[in-house]
Amino acid sequence: MRMFRAFLAVAMAMGMLVVLAGGASAKASATVCNKVALAEANLSQLGSGKFNASGFKKAAKTFKAGAKVAPAKVKSAMTTMASYYQKIANADSVEAAVTSIKPSDTTKYAKATVVWGTFVATECS
Repeated sequence: MRMFRAFLAVAMAMGMLVVLAGGASAKASATVCNKVALAEANLSQLGSGKFNASGFKKAAKTFKAGAKVAPAKVKSAMTTMASYYQKIANADSVEAAVTSIKPSDTTKYAKATVVWGTFVATECS
């Protein structure tokens, strides 16, 4: 369980670090930014400390929906993130979630988080 919490904390911190970095003036429309930045999503369950498959399923669905209006590179990043969350959601326990994620999945997720977070920080702030 500790490994899963640490794993989740690092992944979420990487994304938030990029989002909070700030950036240039807003260039994307408010509609795009609201969808891509997940403005209306409540994903607070992900950091609750308990394994919650339904929270990860909601995150996957939310990222897929946001990807539909995103520019191509961001769409790809959000789809990668959605797939990552879906793999975790498909697990029935923390142990299964940890073993279902390969190191290459984590690398792809980390890169996607940077692309997504950079877009949100530079185009939607």
